[in-house]
Amino acid sequence: PALYLEPLSSNALTLGLDDAFDITLAAKDIHLHAISEEKQSVTIQAEKLGHSRTVVGFDALEKPLTELRVHIELSTALEDGQPYLLKFSGTPLQDIAFTYKADAITRTIQVNQVGYLPISRKIAFVGNWLGSAGPLAVTAEHFDVIDENTGKVLFSKELKLISHSDPWSGNAVYHADFSPLQTAGQYHLFIKGIGRSDSFKISPDVYRDVYRKTFRLFFHSRNSIAVTEPYADPGFERSAGIPQSLSGLIHPSILNSPFAGDETAESFRSISGGWFDAGDYGQYIVNAAPVWHAFAAGIDLRSDNFVSDDMGIIESGNGVPDVIDELEWGMNWLLAMQDKKDGGVYSRLVPLKWDSQLPHEVSNPRYLFEKTTHATASIAAAAAIHARLLMQEHPHRAKQVLAAAESAWSFLVERQPWPAEGDRYRNPPGVHAGEYPDKSSLDNRMWAAAELYRTTGKDNYLAAFTAFQKQIEVDPTALVSFKEQALAAYWAMSMAANSGLHVNAELLNQLREKLISSADWLLRKSQEHPYLAPVHQHIGFTGWGSFAHSTRAVIPLLQAHALSGNIDYKDRAADMTNPQLGANPQSISYITGIGQR
Repeated sequence: PALYLEPLSSNALTLGLDDAFDITLAAKDIHLHAISEEKQSVTIQAEKLGHSRTVVGFDALEKPLTELRVHIELSTALEDGQPYLLKFSGTPLQDIAFTYKADAITRTIQVNQVGYLPISRKIAFVGNWLGSAGPLAVTAEHFDVIDENTGKVLFSKELKLISHSDPWSGNAVYHADFSPLQTAGQYHLFIKGIGRSDSFKISPDVYRDVYRKTFRLFFHSRNSIAVTEPYADPGFERSAGIPQSLSGLIHPSILNSPFAGDETAESFRSISGGWFDAGDYGQYIVNAAPVWHAFAAGIDLRSDNFVSDDMGIIESGNGVPDVIDELEWGMNWLLAMQDKKDGGVYSRLVPLKWDSQLPHEVSNPRYLFEKTTHATASIAAAAAIHARLLMQEHPHRAKQVLAAAESAWSFLVERQPWPAEGDRYRNPPGVHAGEYPDKSSLDNRMWAAAELYRTTGKDNYLAAFTAFQKQIEVDPTALVSFKEQALAAYWAMSMAANSGLHVNAELLNQLREKLISSADWLLRKSQEHPYLAPVHQHIGFTGWGSFAHSTRAVIPLLQAHALSGNIDYKDRAADMTNPQLGANPQSISYITGIGQR
């Protein structure tokens, strides 16, 4: 039943148990004996126990597998190098022998497992949770930063208590601030009585490999293509995408839509390209379109960072930046989702229920679903961006993509929105794909108008943007996503003014103030949070949308720096990598293959 034993400090252990076994432990059942000759009479009592459970996997029927964690608080500190025997009375648990190492890596010290920029703020977090026993007691007063090449202590400072009991994690949270250390190298933190942190680097290019790996996720997520050597990461090869014969059938719901044309139910239209949405293989227009905003904003801010033609994808070495090549793969799919007869855009290409095998093993057909105003406006915006990125080097392709964007715009202005304002899209009966409901398309249409104006300079797009802007109360806390595109529109119009296009001065000030207020909100939230994460108070857990997505705050902060010149926004943007890369209560990096856990 015992899965592992993990020291959290010299005074606390966590015992992982297979929850399939019915085991009840009390403090009196646990006895810890020193087993060396000189210490053989020493027994340490379990002073207090805490319990917690967590899901650690799923069985063949996709039912969750849980692990019981027993947290043991000891009456006396363990000694470095001392062998111990953990014994249990009245249970089927066997004795566990272990040797305590005072300098073992511990999750009680949470650092960015990749590292830090030399000039950035560098704060590690100290604390842990003993389940029902509450926060782990931290008695140490200071920490050391150790140079791993020399073994020398390069920096020491006092720990600072930030929260007695953080409601997100349950931890008593301490800050270990070593910001003054700027020398490039490889380091770890050591705290007496707790242990050492994971290794990390300080380097000007510390995130180079992280960018390469996260960028290559697009290539690994491509549909309609084999992902094989020498381009695939080892262990992530696959021989093909979804069989082309399955993509895609016209779903009968299209015929009942107000945007229906001459479609025939269950007829086949060959659709290829694009990226899978996530762990499932659905493809959704409203999720894909913001990719263009993210890359274009990055290019606006630091174009020199996106010129590499050596990112290890099939097109590398063709003389075109790999960012453009990857966006081209996505754009081919976006344009295939557009009805060339009227310019409207089908909202998604999905199976009736999620697939659970590798893409080339899929046997269920994928369906095209109704054209929507949201999807059509999103393509108009993304295609306008794409045309702008190609305008200088590939004018013929830019013209083709821009024509698709303007065709989508014509579709929008000639028809009433559907779903109607205030209504949310719902799956037809028997369909279990993502709905991505959004009760308003005003922000989608405003984004399309902004991007088309920035790309073409035509006054009708400026007039449309101005009209939409007066109708929308923009929430600066709503970062750009499938359902929140107003801030993308504001950025596009601000950059249109930068490029010399006319934007009313009063309107321009409103746009910039809202963009800066978005960054201010993120800074305020991160400063209120013990782990300096830009987490909304209503997100009561540490995964989706909070720590796992902390880097979503980087673009708004860098935009605010570009608009205001205030260096604080740029400095705090660097902080936003930390929660995602391990400096969080779970001491987990939320990017597969990056960091220690």
